[in-house]
Amino acid sequence: MPTLPEVGVPTVVQWPRDDHLRAAAAEAGIPCLLVIGAGSPIPAVGRGEDWVRAGTDERWIAARLAALCEAGRRPGAIVPPVLPRSLDDTAREVAALLAAAPGELVPRSDLEAVARGDLRGALGRVRAALRPLGWSVDPVPGVGYVLVHGADR
Repeated sequence: MPTLPEVGVPTVVQWPRDDHLRAAAAEAGIPCLLVIGAGSPIPAVGRGEDWVRAGTDERWIAARLAALCEAGRRPGAIVPPVLPRSLDDTAREVAALLAAAPGELVPRSDLEAVARGDLRGALGRVRAALRPLGWSVDPVPGVGYVLVHGADR
């Protein structure tokens, strides 16, 4: 009988105050529940993240944490795109990292490591090449990027 990968217990992060903890959880692949402070905007969330407003009923928070745990245990079925040959070497390496984990957060540091000092430009070229195929590259501010197919939105 196959076993599913172990997933860490979700961490709870006060946002935006503890954004560094959010980034650390993303880097480690740990699910994260963001508790959004009053008056703070709701950030874009990546796979393995969810949010509640500060002061939310504890039963709702428990339900969101349980959902994060369960989501991390389901095997994914997203088929990555075929990368267009028109991509230059740098953009192709960035696209390959994103395509290796479609629908999942890819840490910015991983992308910067292959972008040769031009992450912004490489992402622009990747977006332009994948847009006609129905894919987008969505930012998770301060953390990384997620490759998303239009049908999965």
